[in-house]
Amino acid sequence: QNGMDERRRFIEQLEYRNNVLRAQQETSSEGIMVIDGDGRISSYNQRAVEIWKIPIEIVESGSGGRAINYVLDTLIDPDTFLARVQYLFTHKSEISNDVVYFRDGRIMEMRSGPIFSKKKTYFGRVWYFRDITEQVLAERSLAQEKERLQVTLQSIGDAVIATDRQGQITLMNAIAENLTEWRQDQAIGKPLEQVFNIINEATRMPCDSP
Repeated sequence: QNGMDERRRFIEQLEYRNNVLRAQQETSSEGIMVIDGDGRISSYNQRAVEIWKIPIEIVESGSGGRAINYVLDTLIDPDTFLARVQYLFTHKSEISNDVVYFRDGRIMEMRSGPIFSKKKTYFGRVWYFRDITEQVLAERSLAQEKERLQVTLQSIGDAVIATDRQGQITLMNAIAENLTEWRQDQAIGKPLEQVFNIINEATRMPCDSP
């Protein structure tokens, strides 16, 4: 009787842990997919299906190969993607972090890591997928805006030095470089007072930064 009770408790604990893992998967904002050592899809969440737009019948078939073949046509560079996936499955200890570009304009972060038992038995690989399209486009827009600002500053006939809220220099134009004898790459991140000292013409004493 004691043996049966212990077995029942073990099964209940195992079921509880599986349910917790399933809940974590389904509430995650990331797509999650586990492919075992035989190339079979052993676990996945709905977000992974949504990101990859794989027909549910392919996912439920459990064939990792079918799923990979399906998504190749949706990628800008399918050959590089396929080579990367094959490399990771043959190099079982590798941890990866890649960016995947879709033909429809979406951009996805793809992370992966191996699953080993305590005895170092290989069980497969878990994949995490995150749509980073908005983040990447925002970073590109910010970089372009900064470049336009830099061009504008360089065309201004006066010395211009820009700082952040802490008074640390973020950029300066060529005239400011000549005036201060500091190159922009040297001045960025330094306090304004260290690079540009304002002196009262009458007293020759330092003035407060405007």
